[in-house]
Amino acid sequence: METYITSHIGIIILILIWNSSRPLYNLYDYSGARAIKQLIRPPSKTELEDENYRSPSTFALWIVSIYVAIFGLASNRYERAVSTYEMQIASWQNQMATEFRAQACANLSTLQKIKLPQKPSLLSVWETFASFFQDVEYTEGQSMLKQTVEAYKKNLNEAQLNFANLRGLNFNNANIVNASLNNSLFDRTKLKEANLQCSTFNSSTFYNLNIYDSNLNNCNFDYASISNTTIINTDFNNSTLFGTNFNNSTLECYLNDSKLDFTKFNISSIERTYLNKTMLQNATFTNTSLWRAIFKDNTINNTKFNNCTINNSSFKNATIMNTYFQNTTIKNTTFSKTSFTNVDFTRAAIIDSNLVDTTGLTAKAISGAATLYSTQLPKEIREELTSTNFSYLFEKPNWYKE
Repeated sequence: METYITSHIGIIILILIWNSSRPLYNLYDYSGARAIKQLIRPPSKTELEDENYRSPSTFALWIVSIYVAIFGLASNRYERAVSTYEMQIASWQNQMATEFRAQACANLSTLQKIKLPQKPSLLSVWETFASFFQDVEYTEGQSMLKQTVEAYKKNLNEAQLNFANLRGLNFNNANIVNASLNNSLFDRTKLKEANLQCSTFNSSTFYNLNIYDSNLNNCNFDYASISNTTIINTDFNNSTLFGTNFNNSTLECYLNDSKLDFTKFNISSIERTYLNKTMLQNATFTNTSLWRAIFKDNTINNTKFNNCTINNSSFKNATIMNTYFQNTTIKNTTFSKTSFTNVDFTRAAIIDSNLVDTTGLTAKAISGAATLYSTQLPKEIREELTSTNFSYLFEKPNWYKE
């Protein structure tokens, strides 16, 4: 609309400047008003024979007629595309209503990727011409697809939803067991009291979610991205999270008997989370806050807890190998009966924690810590540190406030 009006006004102004002695007449003539008047009231024979007579300009009318014709073509093309797409959606909805619903779900991502010509507008030259060259997402169709999935959310067992866009869907109380949701997008999707156990989410994206009281047992999250997400009282037991990236997320859940190889927890908060008998291989907990996290009976290998804050947590009976706690604050945490092999505590602040009854821990490994204030150590290690000018580690640091 703006483009059309601006260009039209510009042309008229140029004409008026070109012949400023008769501006109103020029406007009357070149706008097509004079030609329309003569169609209604044709000029007399005398007027036509007048030597000063000049036929009215029909250029503007000609341009408008061509544009209206082009708009008609664009509009017809658009309506046919919409009709075809809606017929495809209707056919898919019929399949979803049958016992073959799980298989029909596989067509969701294909339907979501279909784009239609941009809707033309009579009052916008740009939108009309763009309709021939630019395809866009048909919002109404996308809404119909998502509403259909929501309608059957309690009966989507074994659904094939790979590469699906599940943005904004309400999956509260959903039952999607043993489903395949690889490479899918969960953006602001609602997942409260949902049952998604035994499903696969490989390389899927979870963004801006609140997952509450849900069941994600025996699931596979390999290389999934979980960002800006809050996970509370949710069960991930026996799940695999190989290469999964938790970024700026909050966890308060169960990860017992799970595999977290190459998993990354960046700037996340892990509270009241149970990771009993979990495999942590090449995992990263960078700048992560762990409060009341339970790593009991874990095998932790080549994992980084650098720049973390670990409070009131437990590594009881864990096996920790080739792992880094550099610049980490460890407070009120127990490592009872933990086995250490090649662990780096450089500049770690270990306060009010329990490292008694551990194996593999050496005075050399722990001497790199920033402080060991009120921390319990094996007697022989404490004596060795005290006798080798490391007694300052047991003093209260000036920066520490109880």
